[in-house]
Amino acid sequence: MKYFISTLLISCFLIGSAQKADTSITFKAFTVQGIRQDDSLQNQPSNPYLIDNAEVQNTPVQSISDLLDNAVGIDIRSRSGLGVQSDLSIRGGTYDQSLLMIDGVKMSDPQTGHHMMNAPLFLDQVERVEQINNGGSRWFGPYAFSGAVNLITKRADSNSVQLRLTGGEYGYLDAGVSGSGVTENTSTTVSINRRQSFGYISNTDFDMNNLFVSSNVDVKDMTFKFNGGITDKSFGAQNFYTANFPSQYEATRTYFASLQTTLDFGKLKVTPRAYFRRHYDRFELFREGAGWYEKRGDFLVLDRAQDTVPTWYGGPNYHRSEVRAGEINLAYTSKFGKTYIGGEYRHELIWSNNLGEPSDTIEDYGNAVYTKAADRENASLFFEHNVKIRRFRISAGFLANFHSDYGNDVFPGADVSYELTKKIDLFAGANSNMRFPTYTDLYYNLGGAVGSIDLKPEESQNYQFGLKYNNTWFSGTATGFYRQGQNLIDWVRKNGSIITEAANLTAVNFIGVETEASLNLKQLYTSKEAFFNGVTIRYTGLTADQTSDGFESNYVLDYLKHKLNVGVDHSLTGRLNMTWNVRYQYREGGYFNSATGSEVAFGGYTLVDMRLYQETKVAYWFIEVANLFNQQYEDIGFVQQPGRWLRAGVKYNIGFKKKG
Repeated sequence: MKYFISTLLISCFLIGSAQKADTSITFKAFTVQGIRQDDSLQNQPSNPYLIDNAEVQNTPVQSISDLLDNAVGIDIRSRSGLGVQSDLSIRGGTYDQSLLMIDGVKMSDPQTGHHMMNAPLFLDQVERVEQINNGGSRWFGPYAFSGAVNLITKRADSNSVQLRLTGGEYGYLDAGVSGSGVTENTSTTVSINRRQSFGYISNTDFDMNNLFVSSNVDVKDMTFKFNGGITDKSFGAQNFYTANFPSQYEATRTYFASLQTTLDFGKLKVTPRAYFRRHYDRFELFREGAGWYEKRGDFLVLDRAQDTVPTWYGGPNYHRSEVRAGEINLAYTSKFGKTYIGGEYRHELIWSNNLGEPSDTIEDYGNAVYTKAADRENASLFFEHNVKIRRFRISAGFLANFHSDYGNDVFPGADVSYELTKKIDLFAGANSNMRFPTYTDLYYNLGGAVGSIDLKPEESQNYQFGLKYNNTWFSGTATGFYRQGQNLIDWVRKNGSIITEAANLTAVNFIGVETEASLNLKQLYTSKEAFFNGVTIRYTGLTADQTSDGFESNYVLDYLKHKLNVGVDHSLTGRLNMTWNVRYQYREGGYFNSATGSEVAFGGYTLVDMRLYQETKVAYWFIEVANLFNQQYEDIGFVQQPGRWLRAGVKYNIGFKKKG
């Protein structure tokens, strides 16, 4: 590890300085928006992936998590589907090792990665999706251990109102309205959304509400951007976290706000940013009805008269987590390339009746009484330099990190690409990464699951190499990658034990491949009446050098060994189109069935989704079927996934002319 760091640090200083400030990357005719700064950096020598707007709009899915399930290198383990509760993993990493962002702002939750996907966005607000899969600590700090996904929101371009309504089986209803306003220097969108269902099996009902506001203001040489929102969810959680007590229930609420501005001084750009995230979580291990709890004053307490209540159960878990953070990033362009420098400060807090150290009692929203608390701070400084030397593009730098509980560390990295031809680039990269335990990892103790305050931070070294090809009608990428992991945190149950414990696995190494190929057949054929519009094929293959012999792994060793996605968009007649999405995946590992005393392997399954749609100037309507062939499957132990699900919807746009 020391040799690795030293080598990369020397490389950084040899070519210059400064970290990747929210850079933008151009490849395959798209621009990857900078994560630290809205600044276009042509031909960045890494391998980003993109889900463009057409795919976002027309894929037969109803949630951001379901959309990401079609992306290369990404593993979405959903509980109940439709974005109710989903875990994001990248290249075999766990849900705690991956980072989700909204316009470059981190959505990671210090309580647990289970809550990271609770973003106050719905699918129609997303312009495109960007991915960085080779670990991201060098760019994003200790929150992107295995990679990062950035959701780029739409910017209002007209004065309009959009009405949306979708209905389907199992009492599914999705209704929303968005209003956009544009002036000479401003653009603002306000969106509200309600989604509900009575569930496809017992205790899978849900009720979700979103409010999202996005505003941009241009003032002379400055651009201000504000994002803010609230998402509120309540849902039956049948077997979500344990099969021992199946009738679980959860309610969450997330508040999010960010403000950033870009000051353009020609060769120098300065981008300060501040953001805030608050998350409430109420978890019931038993959802047996209102009679299990009684109102005492302003709070709900367990009614011990119910003789079916385990003596150790003290009622619902209440958690409130907060993140308060600020960044400043500078980008300077010279004849020697682009240099980036900046820093970030982040303060994480939690109040709980289960997580943290004993604290003063606090009463809060949702009948919560907190008796425990914890907080920690993290600061980082970064340098990176990007330079083009003939056909080579080199990017190298490091992030120095300072954590209040775990001390200091450095994440170096370097990427290089070579323009073999005008259509073919070769690339390679090496990056080091770290992740700190969540508060759940450290403190959780309920229902036979026990955390550990002695956990060490996770570490890894990520390497990748490959090539990418691009012409007017075809683009493709092939990547090989290798990750050396140390002290990976998993929740494990040793054979013969009834306790699941958080523990550091000594070392687990992953090796894999990613391929992506996109055919734009409209560009290949001159006829506008061509049957096929486009075809996308994505494959991810992965293997680890460890198995779960002698213990049950809940996360680290339950990775996707194979995943193949095929998407097809074709025309029928006029403006009537169809999209098909086929996904095959095979998951390594399994789960223990205490009733039979044996391990159940996950194995593989195939899902087929389709959508029939038509778009006009003012309207978009669709009919879609998810899981067309009613495949019965489990992606998490004992959590039955939805079968065939028929849905239909319409979006209608009302435009308004500007006054004057």
